[in-house]
Amino acid sequence: MSKKGSIIDRMIEAAISVLFLIVLAILSMISVFWYAAFYIMPQAELPRANDGTFMVNTENYRQFHTYSRIFHSTSGSAELTEKLVLRSIPSAVKTCDGIRNCENYESTFYKIDYSTPKSMVIKQSDDAKVSEYVKSLKDAVARHNQSIQSFNSKVELDLPDKPDIFNFVFNQYESGTKSAANTKHNSALSYAQRSCRNNGQGCNVKLTVSYSYFGFPNVAAQVRR
Repeated sequence: MSKKGSIIDRMIEAAISVLFLIVLAILSMISVFWYAAFYIMPQAELPRANDGTFMVNTENYRQFHTYSRIFHSTSGSAELTEKLVLRSIPSAVKTCDGIRNCENYESTFYKIDYSTPKSMVIKQSDDAKVSEYVKSLKDAVARHNQSIQSFNSKVELDLPDKPDIFNFVFNQYESGTKSAANTKHNSALSYAQRSCRNNGQGCNVKLTVSYSYFGFPNVAAQVRR
């Protein structure tokens, strides 16, 4: 019995080792491919700021030619040049607050919730569109709740369409990542959740873009207060 178990254990260990080698080989192939691609590909002509930082925009910061130029340099990063603002976008969540016998209604009541807002970077020129979307969201929730006239009412929440604009949604970095850029990034999001709800005024943001051979660029935010 123990001999059979020992054979199975060795088979499992061998399978794990083979799987590890396969994953390692795939990652190595991906790394070599991107390295070769970015170094062979023509480089974008990127302007520099006074301090030598590369400047990119919302149109080219994810283009391969931009990657190629960054990887031929020693910096590995760039700054987005456009006028951007950080907005906190609420969500519509289910609620029974202030509603008697709420559990007996066939329809669901909603409220606007800012406890975990979506932190979104947008162009300053699109700020009015986002404000209009938030207003439409609030109006939709109010209309929905008012339309529930009885326990038997069956009403679905009709959400407004999100504006078709450039946006970049941010999440907090994990507490284990202690770099200065990540600390500023988390501070910016905390500030946005409190102060950037109604419009982008006072919420201008600086975005630093860091490039690597794996995945999309890493973007960190810092609010210009």
